[in-house]
Amino acid sequence: MRTIRVLTGLLAVSATTVLAISTVSQWYASGPTARPERPTKLGPFPPPAANAQPVLSLPEDTFDAGTIEQGEMIRHLFLVRNDGIGDLLVRVNQPTCECITVSTGEDLTIAPGRSAVVPVSVDSAKFIDRLVSGVDGFTNDPKHPQISFLVRAKVKPEFVYPTSVDVGTARAGATVEQTFLVTSTAGSVVTSVSTTNPALLARLRRDKDSPGGVIVTVTLVDRPAVGEHIGVIVLSTSSRVAPELRIPALVNVTE
Repeated sequence: MRTIRVLTGLLAVSATTVLAISTVSQWYASGPTARPERPTKLGPFPPPAANAQPVLSLPEDTFDAGTIEQGEMIRHLFLVRNDGIGDLLVRVNQPTCECITVSTGEDLTIAPGRSAVVPVSVDSAKFIDRLVSGVDGFTNDPKHPQISFLVRAKVKPEFVYPTSVDVGTARAGATVEQTFLVTSTAGSVVTSVSTTNPALLARLRRDKDSPGGVIVTVTLVDRPAVGEHIGVIVLSTSSRVAPELRIPALVNVTE
């Protein structure tokens, strides 16, 4: 079952704008897939009147979720406060990466002395080891016309495997092979293997010392021309989070 981690931190918001409250309510009800319909890139606001200057205050603009499982959903509420004497306008851009969602469907208008929240959610399914993702936007505070929110985490991958494989060097007409181990941290298994280069053959066998683990053997079986040859080892798995693992492989053929 997929885990959803709710990380709120700063909910001590008095008299939050109606827009912010309704946005948070819809965000928890519908989840991060409900994307507002609006342009991806938005321009800055015109400057406010001299006698109605807003002052942006951010208790935090970066959130560290610590160590999480791959596929875990991170949700965090960033607090935005207006310490000025005029309305603060905040417009957060919708990110281009599908892994992150901002649930403010419209511009936020924050009255002097008031606060609002910006809900941000990040899907860690496509991240391995290190997650750094964020969004940016604009405000009408002349001293802080741009705004950004960043989410960090260390992702524990569902599978452990090499990022690339050097099969080795072989003389033309000879053969060479390399083996490597793939292990699972969540009970999923590798079900099949193939390669994108016909000169490389990949085979699986179960690793008796590692439950759910497999040993992959990659062999040069064709007679390719002299030079470097690159292929991708494609591992299909039973995992919903990581249904396919792709590992670049290199072999060098000499005269």
